[in-house]
Amino acid sequence: MLSSSNSVKIEPRKYFNFVLNSTNSSASGTYNNTLYFNIDWTYIPQGKYKVRFTFQSSDQIQNFAYVPCIYLDLGQGANTVIESATGTVTQRADYLGALSFGPIFYNSGTSSSYVMLSADMNSNPPIYLASRPNNNTVILSFLASDGTRLNTTYVAPFVLNLHFELLDEK
Repeated sequence: MLSSSNSVKIEPRKYFNFVLNSTNSSASGTYNNTLYFNIDWTYIPQGKYKVRFTFQSSDQIQNFAYVPCIYLDLGQGANTVIESATGTVTQRADYLGALSFGPIFYNSGTSSSYVMLSADMNSNPPIYLASRPNNNTVILSFLASDGTRLNTTYVAPFVLNLHFELLDEK
């Protein structure tokens, strides 16, 4: 037990959450495969961050042949090296993580199967940012694990929660 004269100062951790709701985005590209979100990053201090995310879609998604992956431009440059099929060229990307398939629903009225996509805080490793994002327009894309772009109308509506943990304040 610590007495008041021997107290230890414990620095509180600083956490910040940003919620990206697909209904609050603008889209462009063939099949609306790029979404844009406007975020004012000045609400969080300048510093180094560890970023994790959660994701939840509705149950209106048709089955995919490949695992859907999220690519999110946070203005830090590419954060991931992705192996190439030939082994000679690697691709750098703003990779955030992969999504998991939830339970499959069958709609007997349309004879179609649907699945929810999700990710929890432990589904993917965190990414690390050297500083607070500065680009107020954040660009989000969904790619299949084979590298082809996914039509976001098959993924939306969704909610993506970005969880920022301040590691070192500048």
